[in-house]
Amino acid sequence: MIMFPGIIMVVDSCDYERLDEVRLELTKIAKNNDTLGVPILIVANKQDLPGARSCAELERSLALHELSATHPWVLVPAIALIGEGLFEAMNSLYELMLKAKKARSKSKSPGKK
Repeated sequence: MIMFPGIIMVVDSCDYERLDEVRLELTKIAKNNDTLGVPILIVANKQDLPGARSCAELERSLALHELSATHPWVLVPAIALIGEGLFEAMNSLYELMLKAKKARSKSKSPGKK
């Protein structure tokens, strides 16, 4: 059985200094032909800590709207230490992967090589 890929990126919601690095990595992923169309899960970890950026702030800081043209994505808040949000995150990625797989199947016309 061939599995359909997905990308998981965990972001420390409190580490403002590394957000530019994360944004650059997401840009590299978006421009890489090998990952074109692969769903991306961004886990906004440490949401329980003081100073944690909200998902809306992270969405803007990471320029996630730019990913929409090349990748389906979802941003999910989490507190990994206690497992909060992890099931929802994985379920969200699974749903994106199913949609992407269906879209890829529809784009392939029968009889074309």
